[in-house]
Amino acid sequence: MRTMKITKAIRNYITYALGVIFLSILIYSNVCLAEFIKTRPDVFQTADGRGKVIGARAERGIFLAFGRPVDIQLFEPDQLLSEGTQHVFMSYDTSLNGYTKLSFGNRRSYRIIGSLTFIIGNFRVAIDNNHGYCSIAEIDGPGASLGILGFRGVEPVARYKGAAAQALLEANQLEAYQKVIKNFEYKDDVLMLNGTTIDSASIGVTFDPPNNPCVPGKEKVFLNPDEVAKIRKIINAKERLKFLENILKIQRRDPPLDNLILIRIAEQNAIGIDFERGLVTVIKPFSEAKDNQICVLDDIAL
Repeated sequence: MRTMKITKAIRNYITYALGVIFLSILIYSNVCLAEFIKTRPDVFQTADGRGKVIGARAERGIFLAFGRPVDIQLFEPDQLLSEGTQHVFMSYDTSLNGYTKLSFGNRRSYRIIGSLTFIIGNFRVAIDNNHGYCSIAEIDGPGASLGILGFRGVEPVARYKGAAAQALLEANQLEAYQKVIKNFEYKDDVLMLNGTTIDSASIGVTFDPPNNPCVPGKEKVFLNPDEVAKIRKIINAKERLKFLENILKIQRRDPPLDNLILIRIAEQNAIGIDFERGLVTVIKPFSEAKDNQICVLDDIAL
């Protein structure tokens, strides 16, 4: 029975990652429980044992496999059976801050141009090369427990579950993108688009992210909901200006967006991840006025 051919570098990395001392397999983060179970550093598995996702730092990429169930406590990548299992490696280039190649199975590779979304097994994988961000979302199953992983390069930055989390964190959800982009599908060792086999050497599309009034945020004043409530109570214009100037002085020393990993930017809002605090932040303008210089940072605990 054939097994997958995994490159030596990936195999060495995976062997190391799986060998790190973790006595309990079913350990969840205290800030973001998910259907994806973190079993070792940079190693995530679905509860049914069918899906495996590994951030491979040595080869700079993400390895993903879906197929026959393998008990998460017995998972050994070198023993994954190729029969009935689909897998892909997504190469990442740090100098370009983007994903550059998809290598499916032991056969075909495609150069990535811009961004794309593809289906493999029960996963929808969305690559947004405007931000060097990749999301891996479960498709079928109870909506409340569908998991989503987010990677910035090869660094896992998000692990949540539920429809709300997928709606916020899945890449390539811009309206302009969805009108143009269709999902590729990898099935039976063939990559297809609208039922047609892909023969080209490169896939994806390049598009410019929309202009957002709050990003990149230069000389904007960022308020949290408590500060928004305070400023609305200040009637005197001079006192209100002084309140904003004091906040701006602090933010010039410690820019609030520096703590966020921006993963999605739309015309009226942006989504960022505060990895250290385990929170998702919605960034939106304080008002719709063209000369608006105030933005709101609203943390969401998923």
